[in-house]
Amino acid sequence: IKGPETVLLREDGLMIALIKNGSIAELDVASNTVNEWAYTGGRCLGGAFDKNGDLIAAQ
Repeated sequence: IKGPETVLLREDGLMIALIKNGSIAELDVASNTVNEWAYTGGRCLGGAFDKNGDLIAAQ
């Protein structure tokens, strides 16, 4: 992954990377896979999970 702005650890153990190109990707270290699952259309500068486990990304 090129240009991660923030890397977060999800409750299930997967890492979430918010990338400067606007992509949000899941990183599975155990299987060495990357799954891009969202595109924000802007630059993700940071993020966090709320109390329900939902991702909030800031641009």
